[in-house]
Amino acid sequence: MGKVYRESFEIKNYEVDRYGKLSISMLIRLLLHVSGKQTNLLYDNQNVLKEKHLSWFILQHDLSIKRLPNAHDVIDIETEPVGYNQFFTYRMFKVYHEGELIIQTMIRFAMVDLLQRKMVRIVEELLEPYGSEKIEKNIQMTKLAFKSLSEPYTVTPCFPRYVDIDENQHINNAVYMDFVMTSIQPEFLMHHQPKQISIVYDKEMTETDVHVCYTQIDGDVTRHCIGDICRLQMMWEKIEL
Repeated sequence: MGKVYRESFEIKNYEVDRYGKLSISMLIRLLLHVSGKQTNLLYDNQNVLKEKHLSWFILQHDLSIKRLPNAHDVIDIETEPVGYNQFFTYRMFKVYHEGELIIQTMIRFAMVDLLQRKMVRIVEELLEPYGSEKIEKNIQMTKLAFKSLSEPYTVTPCFPRYVDIDENQHINNAVYMDFVMTSIQPEFLMHHQPKQISIVYDKEMTETDVHVCYTQIDGDVTRHCIGDICRLQMMWEKIEL
């Protein structure tokens, strides 16, 4: 297994929703901050990827949520690179509150040539600082059977903003969750908490792209397609306010 990195955070007021719970988009931002922090600590030359015109793109998230932390809770986020093969790397995240494991996430990354905007084979020497092991097979993640949704569904426009663009010159991964949460009726969100979330990023989205989010609610499961860019499935549990 790879080197483990851990960092503590106090949940700020601006990171929570109207009920004081950490929002999913802010959760994703915190996770990626921690993995980025580990990378900066491990590399002597922090520009090594930029010099090679390479970057890591996220292909899929699988999140399992026991509960979301509240404003002012102090959480510990732990991350570990758990394996790689010629095309993908995998990173595990665990979120603890007062010693209790409350969130667990697996993310699959690919290495992308930023000039050609194409996925390339992993440059193994760039992974040496992480201490991650090479694996023969892909780590199993949730397979989303749908490429599009059939009716009935709702349609919500997605308008990227200038501030949604990250250093990879595309919409930041956390922003997709904002699009999805906006597409769900407040009445549903008031009485449900997400338990399992699977996000598959099929393509990049830029600030000039305008898409719609198709949302389908089937009991305690919601499915979402943002154009042909991104697919999500969320499993929810009912809660009492």
